[in-house]
Amino acid sequence: MDKLTLYLLESSVILTFLYLLYVVALRKETFFNFSRYFLITILLCSLLFPFISIDLNSSNLMTVRQPISQLNEIRISYHDVFRELSFDKSGSKVSSDVSPTIETSFAANDRGTILTYIILVLYISGVIFCLSKVIWSLWHIRKMIRKHPKMDINGVTLVKIPKPVAPFSFMKYFFVSDEMINSPNFNQLLTHEKVHVHQRHSLDLLFAQLCASFFWFNPVIWFLVNSLKTVHEYIADRKIIDEGYSVVEYQTVLLDQLIQNHSFGMVHNFNLFSIKKRLAMMSIPQSGLSGKVKTALTLVGFLCFSAFIIQCNAAFEEQRSQESLSSEDLSSVGSTDVPGEIGIDDRIVIVNFGYHSRSGIAKMLNIINEMNPRVVGVDVFFLAPKEDVESDQKLTEALASTQNLVMVGRLREGAIETSWSNFAKGSEVNFNNLMVMDDTRQVEIFRPNVEVEGQNVNAFAMEMARLYDPASITKYMDNGPTKIDYSGNVGGKDSASNYRFLAIDGSDLLEKNFDHVIEGKIVLLGFLGEYLGQPDVMEDMFITPLNDSPQPGKPDMFGVVVHANIISQILDGR
Repeated sequence: MDKLTLYLLESSVILTFLYLLYVVALRKETFFNFSRYFLITILLCSLLFPFISIDLNSSNLMTVRQPISQLNEIRISYHDVFRELSFDKSGSKVSSDVSPTIETSFAANDRGTILTYIILVLYISGVIFCLSKVIWSLWHIRKMIRKHPKMDINGVTLVKIPKPVAPFSFMKYFFVSDEMINSPNFNQLLTHEKVHVHQRHSLDLLFAQLCASFFWFNPVIWFLVNSLKTVHEYIADRKIIDEGYSVVEYQTVLLDQLIQNHSFGMVHNFNLFSIKKRLAMMSIPQSGLSGKVKTALTLVGFLCFSAFIIQCNAAFEEQRSQESLSSEDLSSVGSTDVPGEIGIDDRIVIVNFGYHSRSGIAKMLNIINEMNPRVVGVDVFFLAPKEDVESDQKLTEALASTQNLVMVGRLREGAIETSWSNFAKGSEVNFNNLMVMDDTRQVEIFRPNVEVEGQNVNAFAMEMARLYDPASITKYMDNGPTKIDYSGNVGGKDSASNYRFLAIDGSDLLEKNFDHVIEGKIVLLGFLGEYLGQPDVMEDMFITPLNDSPQPGKPDMFGVVVHANIISQILDGR
């Protein structure tokens, strides 16, 4: 949905700019054939330019590079906005009143999804309506052709209509009333319509009407369709005058054709607004040297604009590719204490729930359960029931059916605060073990366990390590605050080589579009941004010793990845 929206938006902007160029520079000139092809080219460019990306080697030109860079910054901004509102990931800001646990906002997510559906339905309805009009027009014209008698005159098929109608043409057919055939003005009208037939103007209009059906929301395209029809009439009028017909007599013929009658969008007929413009155009002299210079400059401007857009596309794709790579390669694998060859920890898989609703998280858990993980940890704190009872029920059932489930809790005043009780039933609820320096959000220490009401309770990461390998936690049972021995950050299935933990995006999990094996592993369900590799995320992010960012105060690791590092450390006995 977001890709379609962005394509329609960018195509509409290109169409609008080029049509304004036509209006300013060419509309009042008498180079009608050039105007015709220019308008058709506008439609083709607006359809194709968003897909064309060619590096024209303009990087050495500062005057070109700067506006390209500025335009791409704007494009990146609205691409990110539309991605946030995309069909599969619609949502609102994450609520994290106690970091690092996160509660997704179902109500906002639901509103965003509904709004997206409404926009999609409106767009598709408009497309269907416009296409229906085109199809109905073609059907009605075909019906008239089959119903009424026909005769061929110099390559034009005359369709004789018994009742009075405004003469019009479509493809090779000229529709005219029997009364008009016998009038003295018939030859002028026939000559006029021959131009439309022989130059295949109907194909222009058919193409324009199809384009307008998909860009119906943009008023500019309807102005362009009308301009194209008017230019067709100018071409035919010029042909009549060049053949020696009197301008005054021909103008009188046009005025005589103002019969009030419905018409079709794809035919050439006579109407008051069009005829007024045509009469005015017949009265002005043909464009001279200044008009030719203006047209030449317009063509140069069009070519420069085309090259600029194509180069922008190439620069945009390159920048996006670099950002994607740098976002996925979040940090170096090693630390000062761990050798770089430590490699990927394939015992742990992290699933990013992004901005999915509770029902979406329930679906993820059900898919995870089908793959028989050894332990499942949910790094989400669900504050309270939502208005959507069905969604809460689905999540309750999914949590209840999860084996070896560990849910994160919050340690407050010597007690562990859990998620809503319905969700916490039947699971281990262990406290969040991270010791965060509130002023800097640095995390270097964790607590393996704590005494609660006379009982020793394991931390969130500690309990998952225990369920995976009971012997692994012995070393840490009597430890107080313990330094975290970080071993690396997170990566997805397409990430660069420098990562420690495998991750699956929630949308990929729901579509079962992933390669990582979950069976027999520890699965951590947590927040890694709206989507894997999303740049400049601050929610549930912390600063670690692995931070090699040029901005030392910028967080470099998600909380769920910190938990993964601790689990890995415990299992390795480091």
